[in-house]
Amino acid sequence: IPFLSQNLFLCLPSDE
Repeated sequence: IPFLSQNLFLCLPSDE
C-alpha cells in the first residue's frame, strides 16, 4: 500500500 508508505515518509522528520 503506497499510501501508508507515503504517510510514514511524511511523518518522518525531514532533517535535510
